[in-house]
This record gives sequence, C-alpha cells and structure tokens, in this order.
Amino acid sequence: RARDTRLDRTVAIKILPAELASNAQMRLRFEREARAISSLAHPNICTVHDVGSDNGVDYMVMEHLEGETIADRVARGPIAVEEVLRYGIDIADALEKAHRSGIVHRDLKPGNVMVTKSGVKLLDFGLAKAAAEATSDPNASTHLLTAGKPLTEEGTLIGTFQYMSPEQLEGRPADARSDIFAFGATLYEMATGRRAFSGTSRASLIASILATEPPPISSVQPLTPTSLDRVIRLCLVKEPNERWQSAHDVKLELQGIAGSTAAVIEPAIRRRMSWLPWSIAAAALVAAVAAGVLMQRATEKGEQVERFSIAAPPGVAFNQADAAVSVSPGGDRFLVLLQKDPAWQFAVRRSDSFEFTELGSQGYDAFWSFDGRQVGFFSESGIKRVEATGGSARVIAAAGDSRGASWGANDVILYAPTPNGPIMRVPATGGKPTPATKLDASRKEIAHWRPFFLPDGKHFLFLAKSSDQELTAVFAGSVDSPEIKRVLDVDTTPIFDRGHIIYLDADDLYAVPFDERKLEVTGDRILVARNVLLMREWGTPGYSAAGGVLAYHPRTSAVNWPMMRLSRGTREQVAVPNATGTNVDLSRDGARIVGQRLDPKTHSNDIWTFDLERGTSTRISFDSGGEWGPVWSPDSKSIVYARTADNNFFLLRRLANGGGAEEIITKLTAAQMVDIDAFRVEIVDWTRDNRYLIAEVITLRQRSDLVTFDLTKPNPAPAPLISTPFSEASARISTDGRWLAYMSDESGSNQIYVQPFPPNGAKWQVSTEPGDSPRWRGDGKELYYVNRDRAIVAVDVAQNGTDLSFGTPKVVAANTGLDYVVTPDGQTFYYAASQEPAATPIHVVRNWDKALKKE
Repeated sequence: RARDTRLDRTVAIKILPAELASNAQMRLRFEREARAISSLAHPNICTVHDVGSDNGVDYMVMEHLEGETIADRVARGPIAVEEVLRYGIDIADALEKAHRSGIVHRDLKPGNVMVTKSGVKLLDFGLAKAAAEATSDPNASTHLLTAGKPLTEEGTLIGTFQYMSPEQLEGRPADARSDIFAFGATLYEMATGRRAFSGTSRASLIASILATEPPPISSVQPLTPTSLDRVIRLCLVKEPNERWQSAHDVKLELQGIAGSTAAVIEPAIRRRMSWLPWSIAAAALVAAVAAGVLMQRATEKGEQVERFSIAAPPGVAFNQADAAVSVSPGGDRFLVLLQKDPAWQFAVRRSDSFEFTELGSQGYDAFWSFDGRQVGFFSESGIKRVEATGGSARVIAAAGDSRGASWGANDVILYAPTPNGPIMRVPATGGKPTPATKLDASRKEIAHWRPFFLPDGKHFLFLAKSSDQELTAVFAGSVDSPEIKRVLDVDTTPIFDRGHIIYLDADDLYAVPFDERKLEVTGDRILVARNVLLMREWGTPGYSAAGGVLAYHPRTSAVNWPMMRLSRGTREQVAVPNATGTNVDLSRDGARIVGQRLDPKTHSNDIWTFDLERGTSTRISFDSGGEWGPVWSPDSKSIVYARTADNNFFLLRRLANGGGAEEIITKLTAAQMVDIDAFRVEIVDWTRDNRYLIAEVITLRQRSDLVTFDLTKPNPAPAPLISTPFSEASARISTDGRWLAYMSDESGSNQIYVQPFPPNGAKWQVSTEPGDSPRWRGDGKELYYVNRDRAIVAVDVAQNGTDLSFGTPKVVAANTGLDYVVTPDGQTFYYAASQEPAATPIHVVRNWDKALKKE
C-alpha cells in the first residue's frame, strides 16, 4: 500500500521478486506485460497506473482495492448461488475482455479474484505467462504461480496446481481455454466451499486433475441448479477442444441461469434426500421468496407474446422433409436445412439477424447439443457432430435410416438408428452404442422413435410404435434405469418446453401440462397452432421449441406435378389433361399412364391411372397410409404397388380399371425388413413372362440394391439380383426379357449399365457421362437415359447373339427430368414436370406458453 502524492490517491505497488530481477528478459517481459494490461480498461480488472524501475527494483503501480479475495470468502463456507452467478458473470466478462486483447491469465484462482464493494476484480493478468516463458525450469514457473496466498504471502505448490488445466500440467501450450478450466475450478469452489480436485501429494493431485471428475455440485449443495452444474462441468472438461471455447459463451450461460427460474426453482426436491420438517419449511420459504422475485422480474421485463416469420434466402428453399427447423436451447438460434442446387446445407440463423450461417455439412434430422455449441445430424456415414459455427463434421456412431436423436446434459446422445428397433445411447465423443430402451413384445412394439431429453438430462420422452395402432403411445424413460412410463396416448413426435409436452394431432399442434419430476400429465391439452407440418412416414416433426420459443413449418397444400408430353425432335411441351403425379409408368400398349398422386386432405400418396386418349383419370387405391411405386402388368390389365401399414410392408395388385379387391402378393413384417437390411422396397419393373417383379431396395445403410420377387411362389420373399457395396437402382427390363438396364455409382458417379437377365457376369457401360433412369424402346434397339442436364439421351443398341454394342449417345429431348416414360416407338416422352410447393416462411412464437393463457 502506498500514496500517490501527485494525484493524491491510495495505490498498491507490486515488485518483481529479487531472484528474478537480474534476468534482463524477465524484466523486459514484466514491463511489456504491464503495458498490455494497462490497456485493459474494464471495471472488473484491477487497473495498472504505471510501471517502472527504481534502484534496480522493477515495480507496477496498481489500483488499491479494499475487500477480500474469493479464497478468503470461501474459507468461511460456500457462497450463495445468486452471488456465485453475479461474481461469475463479472469474472467471465473480464476474461472475455482480456482474451479479445490477446492476453491469457494463466493463474486464475480464488486468490486472484478480489471482492470489493463495486464488484469483483481480477488481479495478476499476464504475469504467470511472462514468467513461464522466461525460464526453462518448470519449477520456477510453478513457484511464480504459487506466489501470493492472495497477493504477497508465500503460498503452497498444491494450492496452485488445483486450478491448472490438464494441458498446462502436461507442458502443452495454454490458451484462453486454459483460463476457462481454471474459471470452472474457481466457480466449483465458490459454489461448494470445496476444491474441485484434491490430493495428498503433488503426484496424486496431478493425477486427479488429469483423470478424475469432481463430484456433481448438487451432491455437495443440493439447492444448486443443475444448469449451473452443467456449465461448470463443461469448463472442467479435460480436452480443450471439448471445453467451452470462449469466456463470452460462459458469460451468456451464466446470465441465462441468473435470469431464469432454473436458478432457484430447480431445487433438490427432485433428489433423494431425507428432509427434516424444518428443512422443508425453510426450502419452501426460500422458494416462495425467490418465486416472488422472479415473478417481479418477469413483470418488469414484460414477457409479451411475439410472433414473427423467418423466410429462406432468395432462390433457396427450406428442406422440410429431411430436417425441419430446430430451436437452440437458448431459444436465440434456428437450425434449418437449406435446399440449394445441387446440394443441401445446414445453416443457422440468429433471431436478431437476417443472415444464415452455413455450417458446411449436409444430411438430415439435425439436433442441437444441450449447450447449443454444437449440432448433431445424420448422413450416409452415420450420426455426426459439427460446431454450431461450422467446420469439419466428426462421425460419432454408425446409423441407418434414423428416426431422431437428442443430446442430453450428461453429454450422451440418444438416437433411433433404424426405423425398427430400440433407442440407442452413445457418448457424444463417440464410442460403442448400447440400448437405452427395449421393445416390449407384450405391446407388439416394433420400434422406438424420436427420443427427446427432459431438462434433467436423465429422463427422456420417446414414441413407442406398435403393430397394434391402439397401443402406440409416448413413453418416458431414463438413461440409468430400464423402467419406462406411459404418459400420452398419441402417435406423434413429442417435444418438451416450459412444463409442457408439445405434440401434433392431425394437423394441429397442442401442448399438455407435464410434471417432469413425476413424469405425469397434469392437465388438459391446449391448442397452440393449426396446420402444422409433420412428415408422418419418418415422424419428422415440423415443429421445435426451447426457452419459450416455438418455431414451426405451416402445412402447405399438396403439390402434384403436372404431366407433360414432348414429341421427339420438337420443343413443344404440352400438358396432359387430368394427369398429375410422380413415379410414373406407361402401359405396354402405350395408352395409359399410372402414377402416385398426393391426396390434398391426407397428404399421402394414392395410385391413379390416366387415359392419354380420353383425358380421364381413375383412382386405384384408397388407403390413408399411402402407396407408391406403381408398375403395369405385361398385359396392361393390372397394376402392382407397395404400401406400409402398421410398419409392415405389403406388395399389392389390383385391376387397372379400379374394379375388384386388392390382392396381397406378399407381406414383410418389420422384423423381416430389418433381416434383409431393407428400409424401403419399390417395384420398378415386371418381366414380360409375368414371372418376376424387379424391385429396388433402399437399405438401412442408405444404399440401394436390386432384388426380384418370384410370382410363381406364394408370399414371395425378395431374392438378390444385384447387390454390391455400391448403389444399383432404376432397373428396367428389355421387352424381350433378355437384358437389364440399370444405374450404378460403382465408378464414383451414376452411370448406366446393361447386363444379361438373369445375370451371367457380362456387363457393358452405356453412358459416357453421368446418367440415371434408363428406359428401353419397344423393340430393344434404342436405350434412353437422363443426363446431368436433365435431358433425355438416346443410344443405339445392336444385338449379336449374347453380345451387345452401343452407339454414340445423343440428346433427343431437353428439360424433362428423371421421372419419365417413352412410348414403344420411341417418338413421344411423358414426364412429371417438377413443381415445388410455394415457399412458406417458418412461423415463430416467442413466449408461446404465455399465449396459452391469453388466447
């Protein structure tokens, strides 16, 4: 303590210890660091007024502080949660300022944080860094770190080590994330009154920091909010890349806890403790007072219901089918999948911005990490994770055609890896997946879909699909117990926010009060929004909610692509009357087209035929579940198509005039579909001898194989036709039944190949550029396919016994598409003209739960 006589103020003077004063490099760094710190004008950083040297003594003139250090304060016991949050926010704000200025503290600990009347002050910025860089003796730098119990007294070696990050102990470079580790250890000590790591010797303490985790704060101080426990635990992660990456993010998390009911009303009432009557009364009093304070804060803030929309960027659409909107845990960001030509991109948009930040990844079924720092999603490679700001994605585990995932506060991911099976769990850092649920045979369960973690990071909701539709329901499970509890009798994807389960019934969104501790519905459902999207085949919800922010895609009108006609050698494209739909096939006589068409009411596909001469249409199927993949019989009198009902797969046949009843050709149960590695089966052709149906199987590993169904057998099972590590699809048989044309990506791009039917090992590549959707002319002398420019290309085919030769590909029709048919003479093409639905923005409701009470 000293007196500045020039400015008439009390100051503190710090000197460089004598044993280091003779080191010229140390003296230079001392002065340089002091100058750098003096530039950190921040209310929570101790101010440096001057630096100099006098008679060989290097000194710093600093702001004089009156108060006590956090170390002295903690010596009297744990600090109240409200103060921990207030002090923590100030410390994080100061660290953010320093880190942005390129300064790392490297010696953050309770003894270097002073509590004053005006708030906390950080001391000794940069000195440890300068000392460590000036000497090759690790004990020398360690000694400097211990200097000062809080300020000038000699400390202990053990005491300093308890706040050092693993990378510092291992001699690796330290950076801002090292300060965050020390910050976490400091917060832990503030909240519990105990040090996060302990040991009886230097070696045991280092081992504890490198290999063990401190007990949860809640086990020491039961009234501590679990959200604070989570923030501190992420500060103390061993690997810097998995830790909080900036003090700014930690500050925002602490501010969110301080301003939410979670800081006070997440008490240990949930935890298994024996409470004496006076303890219960005291806790109730604290909760009541806290609730009153929070209610007043909410009133002061005026939590009004806000409604706004988010539109896609110009020329880009939201891909609603593969990844609907997802709201970040803080409710301030929206994750979407932008449908761009030719690829898709995950992107994030903040609620206070009009810009989308692309993440550099594509896939489907995206979801946020519990802390909002990362994004998980599915792709052909499996389940992946990527930073919420973009970058390289990392594979966590293998998965097929997934049915949703959730990332809990325990850093565990729950996911449904396939359409049929239980929920699996895997560490977010990767590892061996293990079952989190078990299918119940007594309930005829065939799949568990769409897990959703509750706020405690332990319990979760999921949809249990049963072959008996009446038994399908939403259940609650736990990551550490096999017990489950039925909570809601609906067949839809559940999400949870602000004390409610939100789910869709028909096209309307409802919220029902839910006690997350008792895992019970506690009231009647209330309408939230009408005409909300749900992709029922995959269970992908078009809605998301977090932090009181609800976002959803409105359901749009069904769009059926018009059928167009294009004559060879002309540019005229004419709409076919009353003909709309996709997945089209032409009858063998060339008179009628069959396709699948969306029902505007059910939004599911039905099968229709279109008479090209009369201009009339006839509906063939009427099931609300939806059908796909229609193909004409060789005699043009009947049609086969597929349907999934109660998670069983059916191949069906019906007369082309719509008469008679449906005939079941074969039925595959959900278990059988899994056995053959099949997610979806689609008929693509019917051999002219009436014996085989040729089908494309999309596997659970997201590739496609070709199989046949032998119609001479009852309830035929699929038999392999072409199955390789690559994808084979879009097969078509020649009229004489001798040759099979198909697409394969074995070369690295989609190319057209022909081989004998049945296969005998011979094979020819037909295309000279990437192509898809091969079709034969009636006489087999010409083969067509669609190139990368969506133009139809024709190739002459010459047969010489068991050999084939092909001419040069030439474009014969432009601007068509993959979904087309060609008349037997090869002169006319019919195709489904791609037509996207009208672009609709995402609807957002902030404080949606307040709207339930007002409207």
